[in-house]
Amino acid sequence: MTVKRIKTTAVNCLKTISHSLLLNFQSIANLNAYPRFLVFYTTFRCDSRCKACNVWKGIDTEKQKEELSIEQIDHIFSDPLFSKLDHINIQGGEPTLRNDLPDIVEVIIKRAPLLKRVGMPTNGLDTEKVKAQATKIYEICRQHNIAFSVGISIDGVGKYHDFARGENAFKRVTKTIEALSPLQQLPGFHLGTNCVLTAKNIENLDKIITFQKEVFNTFNITVVEFREHFLNEKDSAEAKMLLFTENPKEKDILVSYLKKHNYPQNFSDFITFRHEQLRAMLEDNAPRTQSCQYKINGLVLDHRGKLMLCPIGGHLGSCLSESPNRIYFSSNTKKIRREMSNSKCKSCYPYNFYKNERTKDLVKYILFFITSRLKKR
Repeated sequence: MTVKRIKTTAVNCLKTISHSLLLNFQSIANLNAYPRFLVFYTTFRCDSRCKACNVWKGIDTEKQKEELSIEQIDHIFSDPLFSKLDHINIQGGEPTLRNDLPDIVEVIIKRAPLLKRVGMPTNGLDTEKVKAQATKIYEICRQHNIAFSVGISIDGVGKYHDFARGENAFKRVTKTIEALSPLQQLPGFHLGTNCVLTAKNIENLDKIITFQKEVFNTFNITVVEFREHFLNEKDSAEAKMLLFTENPKEKDILVSYLKKHNYPQNFSDFITFRHEQLRAMLEDNAPRTQSCQYKINGLVLDHRGKLMLCPIGGHLGSCLSESPNRIYFSSNTKKIRREMSNSKCKSCYPYNFYKNERTKDLVKYILFFITSRLKKR
């Protein structure tokens, strides 16, 4: 290793450590930092029929009346609160059902000068619409040197996905993946995936992961939750059928998988840290200790203009009646964040492992890494 490379590595390490200290101080002090990451629910319309979600229920024409107009979106994002956004995730419902979705993205890019990434999860059921929307959004992002990613929801291979999402869902989504594949050759475009694990598809897990790796060259799994955003209830018939806490046999299958994949092969094997957190929460009923992007610098804006701390709640106010900046930078936000940290946050399964989460948990991860290696001896 050259002297120059050693110096560069040392500088990067010091930057990471100092950033970790800053994020932990911010958390302990419960500071309201400018959001860098935003989830924007553009619509609550959906053409899927997910068992774990009730967003699709209701009358679409009535839902459409509640959606923010382009003018309202432009007004909201012109507020200083969103001036430091780095990453925005355009969600729904099914976001591609909004015909003006590319216009929405263009407006946001105009108002968020530091934006570097735009993400869009989709159920991929309507191939033509998803391809058309993704292509237009990619072209807009490319003009501004912004990375664009599409995440395809795959909750099972074959009948398992059809059970989770509706009749012929797997056939339709594989057609969409095939249609989007050429975009993967373009600079700044990424095609990803996610699987929501339930008691009904856990036996299909090996095939799901194999499919993800073969098609997307990666894999990503999350554990099903019944939460406010999905408009569902934990004591419903669907919950009892899908939740691992209600199905001991299926929970044991998932815990067994997590135990087999919670040993870090090298220091960059961060996913094992999330696996161990999930195992502890499921098997030991332990509270969540892994950091959360939303508690660091994330925020949620729903289709009606209401601001929330995260997808599981934390309602702050309406951006249509008051300045988002004024709503967020208040003692009320600190109060709600503190309340959630002591209640809902403890039982919320980690969804992903963002860079800021890894940085904030640096010391925890080092301890986990060392402990895991010592146990293996």
